[in-house]
Amino acid sequence: MFDAKDIDNALSASAEKLSATAISDTAGIDDSKMISCKASELLLNIVGVIAPGKFVEFCTAGEFSVHQLLQYLLTHTGAADVYISTWTLKEEPARVLYFLKKTGKIKKLFCVFDYRIRTLDAKHFDFIEKVVDGYVLTKCHAKVMAIDGERMGVSVISSANMSNNPRIEAGVISCTAKSMEFHKGWIMDVINGKKVY
Repeated sequence: MFDAKDIDNALSASAEKLSATAISDTAGIDDSKMISCKASELLLNIVGVIAPGKFVEFCTAGEFSVHQLLQYLLTHTGAADVYISTWTLKEEPARVLYFLKKTGKIKKLFCVFDYRIRTLDAKHFDFIEKVVDGYVLTKCHAKVMAIDGERMGVSVISSANMSNNPRIEAGVISCTAKSMEFHKGWIMDVINGKKVY
């Protein structure tokens, strides 16, 4: 097993070069806020901009992973139902999802996985299969999280899979119920066998 502190320590220790732009949905260019700092400082800055109606664009410089971002966002949304689509799933993210579910930070977990995960990441898939409340294997390249939290809804659309990403990854965090409901909706439609296009 692992200790949740390991995730926090890895997040702070590994990050040296990060940048992000935080922009309000309705803000003009003069209201833009540029953030460039270490991961721990970046996340503290995001605390200031993660609020209903906000929109954050980020570039990780390969220094933090989407499962670490999920853990961080849950501290602000409160316990949540989480909806994820990903092309791959590796061990550390699988264990993080397991930990978040077992500790009640994730109330329900629904996932859309690429069908090849069963063979390419069989061990991790077998592990997470016991934790999810619903999932489907299909042709999937989308990397999306919809977080339906007690305090707010958030969606994350990024280039990053559920893996440790030693590459530059970029994405968008939308703190609007409309965006969260859209992504939650299509993920559940896919799980329930409906076409989403």
